[in-house]
Amino acid sequence: MKKILAAALSAAFVLSFAAISSAAHEEKTADASPVVAKGSTAVTIDGSMRFRGYTDGDTKEGDSTGDKSGYDTRVQLGVGANVADNVSAYLQLETGDGSSDTDAWGDPDGSGLMSGGSKHADGANDLSIMQAWINYRFDGGGVKVGHLPLALGNKLFFDHTGSGDDAIVVYFDPNSQTHIGLLDVKFVEGDTTQSGDDIDGYVALATYKVDDSLNVGANITNLRNNNSEMDFYNIGLTANGKASGISYKADLEIQTGDKSKGVSQSAMALMLGGSMDLGGTVVGAELGYGSGDDGTDASENANFTNFLTDTRYFTTITGYRQAVPGQAGKNSGLANMTYLQVNANTKTKCPISGKDVAITGRATYMKLNEVAAGAEDALGTEIDAWATWSLAKNTSYTLEAAYLLAGDAWGTSPENAYFVRHGINVSF
Repeated sequence: MKKILAAALSAAFVLSFAAISSAAHEEKTADASPVVAKGSTAVTIDGSMRFRGYTDGDTKEGDSTGDKSGYDTRVQLGVGANVADNVSAYLQLETGDGSSDTDAWGDPDGSGLMSGGSKHADGANDLSIMQAWINYRFDGGGVKVGHLPLALGNKLFFDHTGSGDDAIVVYFDPNSQTHIGLLDVKFVEGDTTQSGDDIDGYVALATYKVDDSLNVGANITNLRNNNSEMDFYNIGLTANGKASGISYKADLEIQTGDKSKGVSQSAMALMLGGSMDLGGTVVGAELGYGSGDDGTDASENANFTNFLTDTRYFTTITGYRQAVPGQAGKNSGLANMTYLQVNANTKTKCPISGKDVAITGRATYMKLNEVAAGAEDALGTEIDAWATWSLAKNTSYTLEAAYLLAGDAWGTSPENAYFVRHGINVSF
């Protein structure tokens, strides 16, 4: 297996396809007027405020303990500085903790009936550092160091754009078609007084624009932990482009190496998607598959392993609001799952408010790939839809809804689940 993968890698034309946000802030604030400008230094400020209300219904029959509703807040505040022609820095503060960007209304850990209000600053609800980095550019590339939002490929294996990682990124742009990156990412820091208990990630990546209709790439990630003898590899190959009026994306992820002492990793995931613009309305279809583990061999893990954040990927309820059966937690992505989806999105005028509105709808059939003897594999079919109204400049209102026709994989006589959320967002 390792020899086959090595041969495939050596034959690959490029090393990667990834979005590492190497210029995310520069693009966002390129046209912004500086609030401070002295000499070669220009300082800009940006931010956003989002307020949402939601209600959830669980899949368990006769069990309402999983049902929940409430309101939450997200606040972001960023400061950017162009220090010199080739040096920039950015700091972004955000509510939430390592797994979420939300601050629950009503201070759930706070005061009682007779004690009055409470400030929104309590433990996990404090403002945290979402981004903090320095970008030094030289002719043909640069070095970016700090806490960065990172992702690889089409985000099947790795997406930390919602939380960020501490990393050193060295990147090269030898021409307008090619981007190459080398990353040293700190996934987990154990005891800072000891060595060998960390999980470090080493990534090599590149993208190549063949022409205006095709981008290809590959990436390789090595995760290492000396104490557990982890020596884990994920290889990703991707292609995104357009042909005969159809926009397409493809992603293949292969995992090998050692997950821990005595446990080898042998897993894979793939995704194929296509869409077509029918004159303002885009319709598409998508297929995803991730290997699972049948539990018969303790020395090998076949469950596709990924590192994802608290966000919606291909469905809203399954894998975002509720954990997929058999997985350790939410955001398990394609681990032990096959899905088939049809989707559509359009932009129009709201007949009631007269405001511009963008509407998206998706229907997704899902099943587990590996189940225990006697268990069921049908996850069901989920219907998702959301609409975003443009109320004013940089001001939007979003209404989301999802309904899961739950399959028997959720347990004996599962109930259908639902999710509704709405919210307003202002950015500046």
